[in-house]
This record gives sequence, structure tokens and C-alpha cells, in this order.
Amino acid sequence: GFFTAPAPPAAPPVVVVTLANACSVLLAWEEPDGRGSAVGEYEVEMSLDGRPGTFERVYSGEQRTAEVAGLQPGRCHLFRVRAKNAAGVGPFSAPLTPAKTGAAPP
Repeated sequence: GFFTAPAPPAAPPVVVVTLANACSVLLAWEEPDGRGSAVGEYEVEMSLDGRPGTFERVYSGEQRTAEVAGLQPGRCHLFRVRAKNAAGVGPFSAPLTPAKTGAAPP
């Protein structure tokens, strides 16, 4: 048979914001194509303006959901997700997923 070595996974196809309040957002995403090796871990990065160098990792783990807390109220945050498998790290999801936190309670 014809065998191809496993490759890093594809980018997660859909990243959505399932909940947003004043200080936290909940993200969820679909499992990408593992390209021959099961996805073992996901990384979520966040930026306030999307410029290179402004992203920080806010989640790393096996789940396909992540709660990001400690955010500033009433601001737009931009998120991207990538998957890892035994062959390496895949590309980040695109475009960036925006999430606006709610207003701070009075």
C-alpha cells in the first residue's frame, strides 16, 4: 500500500464565540483534519488589535472549548486557534474570531 507520513493538522475550520460577558468569553471550535495523526492538543491565542507580535497564548489543552477570563469589559478581543499532533503544529485558524466583552456592571 501507499503510505504517507503524518503531517501537522489543518487549521480548525470553525471558531465561534459561544458566550461573552464583561470579563470572559467562551470559545468553541471544530476538530480539523488530523492529516494522518490524531489531534492531541489545541492552542488559543488572543490579541486586542490583531497585529503581529501582540498575540498571547490564553489556552492550551485537549478540549475543543476554552474559557478566557480576566478580560477588560467593553472591548473587542481577537482570537485564533491551532491544533497540534504528533507530526507538529498546524496553522492558525483564519480569519481571526472577534469577541466583544460586555459592559462592566455599574
